[in-house]
Amino acid sequence: MNCHVNISLIYSKYNRLIEDLVLIAMIRRKVYVVPFKPAIRLFAVFMALIICCLIIPLSSYARFIYTEIFPPGWQSSEAYDINNNGIIVGSGRDETGKYRGFLYRSGTYKTLIPPGWEEAHARAVNDKGDVAGQGLSGDYKGFLYSNGIFTEIFPPGWKEAYVYGINNNGDVVGYGRELKYFKGFLYSKGTYTDILPPGWRDAYAYGINRNGVITGYGTDENNKTKGFVYKNGVYTALLPPGLHEAKAFHVNDLGAVAGSGLDIGNTPKSFMYKDGSYSEILSPGWQSVEAYGINNSGAVVGWGTYKGGHTTGFLYNGSSFFSLVPPGWQWSQTYIINDHGDIIGYGSYGAENRGFMARGVPDISVSPMIIFFGGNIGSGKLPDRTVTIKNDGIGELIIGQITAPQSPFSMTADNCSGKTLVLYQTCTISFGLMPVSGKTAVSGSELPSNDPLKKSVTLTIGMFPDNDNDGYTLDADCDDSDPLRNPGTAEVPLNGKDDDCDPSTTDGP
Repeated sequence: MNCHVNISLIYSKYNRLIEDLVLIAMIRRKVYVVPFKPAIRLFAVFMALIICCLIIPLSSYARFIYTEIFPPGWQSSEAYDINNNGIIVGSGRDETGKYRGFLYRSGTYKTLIPPGWEEAHARAVNDKGDVAGQGLSGDYKGFLYSNGIFTEIFPPGWKEAYVYGINNNGDVVGYGRELKYFKGFLYSKGTYTDILPPGWRDAYAYGINRNGVITGYGTDENNKTKGFVYKNGVYTALLPPGLHEAKAFHVNDLGAVAGSGLDIGNTPKSFMYKDGSYSEILSPGWQSVEAYGINNSGAVVGWGTYKGGHTTGFLYNGSSFFSLVPPGWQWSQTYIINDHGDIIGYGSYGAENRGFMARGVPDISVSPMIIFFGGNIGSGKLPDRTVTIKNDGIGELIIGQITAPQSPFSMTADNCSGKTLVLYQTCTISFGLMPVSGKTAVSGSELPSNDPLKKSVTLTIGMFPDNDNDGYTLDADCDDSDPLRNPGTAEVPLNGKDDDCDPSTTDGP
């Protein structure tokens, strides 16, 4: 927004609002100037310009806070999953150059590798803190780490196995090779189940939700690469219109699937699938988009290329598309977003990979921030005024206890205190004014939140009565006890009164 604006336009269009702003400031500082004079009106215009230039820069802020995920002393790291309690897992090369898994919790790292194994990669973590992954122990095998104990995951008779998903029930999915071709598997309470759609040559299982719905991809009987959903013993093949191949990676607890594929020109495209319907995930300017993770709010993360640049992570929330790359990094990929909107991935700002977490920043928006009750106050209770609070930021906005204004104002409805708002979600509060004597009154209401830039927003509530019931409230009326004197009245010559409330017009002949 440009602060070099047309002053006359501001004055003509926003005159009353600007005057109200200055009046409130004067009242709060115990300076009472009523009614407004022309000089004060001009001062109000300049005050608005100053406010414009001071406030606008605050609207430009980082939407994400990035934290590097890198075990001390290691040579590289890659973060792969985060649960709803903020526990992060991944893998990398330790100080000796060996691949190890890691678990990161509350600033502390723990190395994960089953006893006697040569290498390990932690790939998934559930909300209980159980970790699933894979590694090398003669053959490639999966593992489950729960309550400090490692359990080997390796279907009997198979030659290799890889683990990629775990749900809150401790069920694990992955894929491996028994004979020539790969197929998926489900490991649940010590029992293995093959995951392979009928007639397909191979299959790779990647995701599983709390209801046991499994997603993945494979090659069908016509040698086409397709995604699949496995639910209650039934397979559903996934191939969005316009794509000649597709892969499904993760599924949320509501059954929404995130995946990607290739169009006729072999350009990577992404999609979301739910209840038989596909929706494309694409943003203008991006040349390719590959979706990978999805949370229970339907927010999707992945990576792609923007205008021929480096690989860049992204967040898509159903209406907006955001790039995700830590400042100064060369490239990034994002893999998982939890239900709080925390995102993990990895990238690089040098020769080696580094993991990172991106946490969205909340941004509280309050409209209107100034409420005025005006009119013939003594005639009865005026209608309540409603204020809308909105989260314009990526992170969750947590609203504290909102304070009620002082008498004669009251908070008549509070649907916001203690509420958590996700991106673009709103709530409302309402204020009322009881019949009082015809005097100007101003009070306020404090709106606390976890917005890092606006930890407490002050809502100002004012009252301008119209004691003489002439349609002009006290802020504009030069004599609120005489209905014949107001800015809408023509000046009457020689009556000794300022009829039109304009000292510049003469009372003479």
